[in-house]
Amino acid sequence: MVVLLRKATLSFLRVCINLTNSSNEICEALSTNISLATILGNVITGDAKRYSDADYRPDTTSHDDGSSINEEDHEKRESRFEILLLSLGLMINFVQESDQVKDMILTSPLANNIKRVFEKLIALDVFLQSQFL
Repeated sequence: MVVLLRKATLSFLRVCINLTNSSNEICEALSTNISLATILGNVITGDAKRYSDADYRPDTTSHDDGSSINEEDHEKRESRFEILLLSLGLMINFVQESDQVKDMILTSPLANNIKRVFEKLIALDVFLQSQFL
């Protein structure tokens, strides 16, 4: 059931990205209120460590049927990352294609949440790079 939900979410996001690409009318139709943008914002501003390479573990344990737990975890992580990327893509389409949706997002608390996460990630990246210099 979880796998089907994950696949449906990925398909929904892909379709929305295709529909909103170069179409302010569809961006505005999908964003009559802040609900979808809030969901996307929650995905984007969720725990950034979920998407880091450090989350990948080299250990593998096999099930009785011979499948690997590591493969299952890897698929989950890949789909979480794909959901993040597609959410970012849809949010970009919203703000790029429609000034109305852009203004709605920028005047909501969502904009500050996204800004804080990106500032934190940028600071982390600079910190990590300075350790190796």
